[in-house]
Amino acid sequence: MAEQPIEIDGQLGVQGIAAGRLWCHRHGQSESATFSYHEDYLRRSDAYELDPGLPLQSGQHQTALGQALFGAMYDCAPDGWGRRLVRRAEGQRAREAGEQPRSLAEVDFLLGARDDLRQGALRFRLRGGLHYLAPDAEGVSPGSGHALATVECL
Repeated sequence: MAEQPIEIDGQLGVQGIAAGRLWCHRHGQSESATFSYHEDYLRRSDAYELDPGLPLQSGQHQTALGQALFGAMYDCAPDGWGRRLVRRAEGQRAREAGEQPRSLAEVDFLLGARDDLRQGALRFRLRGGLHYLAPDAEGVSPGSGHALATVECL
């Protein structure tokens, strides 16, 4: 299966701006990510580094060995309770589909939290998608039993 890039928008003032693209990789139990800024974002005078590990330069940036996501993405991911809710939502999805629950990657936790409840100034959507992940109807929030939409990584 081909990797599905995730578009990342950053906040500049009151405006959301397409900042870059994230690819997640999963090889067995090992996870990593690659990020590249959009050239239009790099040309902006008000552009800023999304993370200290993502200097404002062209090309691809790779997570450090043993790191599944960049720090700024971890900051947007749910805490321990939120991760528990994402796992619970996956269990519910699997029961309803008559399947075994999927093994969740860090990106599944990141994208499993409702967009409107996520911490940080970053927003995530699938390439070409119009809506941020996870929308109200799919993402988990405290006490919810909403379904989980996952992105499978290679």
